[in-house]
Amino acid sequence: MTDALGFGATGAPTRDRSLTLSGQTMFHVAVTAACFALGSHLGRDLSSKPGWVWFIAALGCLIVMNFTVRRSTAITAVLLLAFGLLIGLALAPTLV
Repeated sequence: MTDALGFGATGAPTRDRSLTLSGQTMFHVAVTAACFALGSHLGRDLSSKPGWVWFIAALGCLIVMNFTVRRSTAITAVLLLAFGLLIGLALAPTLV
């Protein structure tokens, strides 16, 4: 039964399952980085004061993600994208 789930006899993930998980993780990292780039482009004309608001909102996304990760993967994925966008907006004045 454990072989059907992608785990070996020792309980460690098999190679195929590890590659799939790694690919999904890298996809989420790439999409979040793209949202960061979009946010930093959109916020390039902002002053530093709204940047603090965006930073607190991004931190709030991470805290809420901690609670939604076990309940809904779709909501967690949306929050991850929102985090990328918000942290891009927050850091845009610094990057400019």
